[in-house]
Amino acid sequence: MCSSDLLNYAAGALDPVGYHAVNIALHMLTAVLLLVIARRATRSLPLAMAIAAAWAVHPLTTDAVNYVSQRTELLMAACALGTLWAAIRAHDAARPGPRVALAWTLCALGMGCKESMVVVPVLVVAFDYALLHTDWRAQWAQRRVLYGGLAATWLILAGVARGARSLSAGFAAHDADALTYLR
Repeated sequence: MCSSDLLNYAAGALDPVGYHAVNIALHMLTAVLLLVIARRATRSLPLAMAIAAAWAVHPLTTDAVNYVSQRTELLMAACALGTLWAAIRAHDAARPGPRVALAWTLCALGMGCKESMVVVPVLVVAFDYALLHTDWRAQWAQRRVLYGGLAATWLILAGVARGARSLSAGFAAHDADALTYLR
């Protein structure tokens, strides 16, 4: 059980209203983060709004709001988009250190939520290369501390995957090791 579930339980026991309210808040947070990221990527507010709105109402993402068991999806999505947002803000900042630390923290928290967070460090590098830099060497020289910290969060994911083998529906239900599950 994650800490948000414990807080929900403390506030309202098993009343589903509180759980759904938190899920809706997390979903709205991710939609806003996507809006901000899409605005930076496209430099068009109307296009960014359309992207965020389409994502916010798409059935694949709204299912997570309806089911309390999907809280990990919402938390992972918020951490993934928060990591990308912090990395973008670090690029734009005169003093990037606090934003780099925020990106590391959000990435680490996301790795503890869901295995699909594994793509986020690569996503940050790809976003940087596609939209912020034109020269890979200059990009690496400027952002290697950020990239190294994000890559280090894979160790958290490896530890979670190893320790949660008997608890995770993904690993336990299929009686598969991590490599088989990844495939």
